[in-house]
Amino acid sequence: MNRVSHTIELAAPVHEVFAFYTDPANVEKMAPPELHARLLKADNPLRLGSRVLFAIRPKMVPFELKWVLEIAEFEEDRLFVDRLRKGPFAHWVHRHFFEEVGRDRTRLTDEIEFGAPVPFLTWIVRRGFVQERLRELFAYRERVLRQRFERYRGG
Repeated sequence: MNRVSHTIELAAPVHEVFAFYTDPANVEKMAPPELHARLLKADNPLRLGSRVLFAIRPKMVPFELKWVLEIAEFEEDRLFVDRLRKGPFAHWVHRHFFEEVGRDRTRLTDEIEFGAPVPFLTWIVRRGFVQERLRELFAYRERVLRQRFERYRGG
């Protein structure tokens, strides 16, 4: 199994960061424009058992890739875990951890565990292609989150 993780600290209360993450409308905001992410259907806000249907069309792919994720674990202001039920990977589990680390400060850790997209594409995982795209996604997401919550800085 392959894993990629990313941790950031944000100058914002944990309940606000958690609320932003569990609003499915923000899926599109936290995806780089070149992914052409579209939310197709989701419960709002997310909760245990919620399903999220979205599509992406990465550059160099001439069609949309549809994903169905299910929220498999959920603890308010602490964590939620989404698991791929249908989509381009054989295995995909995304864990989101939220930790209060001070007054109006939140540590957010994303961990993604995944298997090869389909058996004949295992080489893209071995060569680090998926891992590198995920690192780029996390870097973009960090910029979006910092911009979104920067109003808390200095206070």
